Amino acid sequence: MPQHLLKRDNCIMPTQDVFWPAILKLEQTKELIYLESKSDWIAYACLNSQMMDPLDRLIDLQGWIFNIKDANQFTMQSGEQGQEQVVKQLPSLVATEQQMTALQLIPLVRQYAEFLEQCCSAKLVFNSISQGIALVASLEQNS
Repeated sequence: MPQHLLKRDNCIMPTQDVFWPAILKLEQTKELIYLESKSDWIAYACLNSQMMDPLDRLIDLQGWIFNIKDANQFTMQSGEQGQEQVVKQLPSLVATEQQMTALQLIPLVRQYAEFLEQCCSAKLVFNSISQGIALVASLEQNS
């Protein structure tokens, strides 16, 4: 049974555990976003929640795929002076039962390298999801 699934009372329920680092696959572009930690995800979501596509996916260190659910909910919170403020909830990561393999990730990383205009993208290969994620981080640093 995958580590991110919890079995309780004969029900299998996906948990929201993400194994970091991870990459965000943007549906509308060939771009991949390297996210080192949960705090990077929160920062990205805060800045980009209005531009996220419902088909964007997060791929974690073990290849588990997470959907991104936009809360589209607002809550009222008391501010420092006691005044009410409207606060938008951040998108959440929803675990799926899908797991990507290194072979499935290779074309995405190659497309990303082409997007960044890196040479020889066809020669990019790796044997594990963790190597693929590390390569995305390296491509980001060198662009």
